[in-house]
Amino acid sequence: VIAALQAREKRVRHVANDYPQGYGFAVRKGLDAYKGDAAVIVMADSSDEPADIVKYYRKLEEGYDCVFGTRFSRQARLTGYPRHKLILNRLGNRLIQLLFWLPYNDVTNAFKCYRSCGQSHDDLNNFPPV
Repeated sequence: VIAALQAREKRVRHVANDYPQGYGFAVRKGLDAYKGDAAVIVMADSSDEPADIVKYYRKLEEGYDCVFGTRFSRQARLTGYPRHKLILNRLGNRLIQLLFWLPYNDVTNAFKCYRSCGQSHDDLNNFPPV
């Protein structure tokens, strides 16, 4: 599938993940490898609305550095989300909100868009201790 996409679209490229297995490492590898002015993290299960990617990018054009999605706004539609997972997710999110005084209602959502800062993870991990 990727080879066929690469043949039609030169901006598509395969990046082998040589990091340890896991979602977080896959995201990190993708962020390390991407080229461009922005990166959007989406789930591969089609649970994120493609049209929202454009909305996210428009927010970057307004001057924001990052845009986060939420599964729990009044406009959101949760379809096929197991009730026990919903309860655990909401409790976990609430705990993180309280511990870190975060105003976000869905800190564990993967659907995010970031403006490029022109630095790799290696650069970001090499700041001196404060």
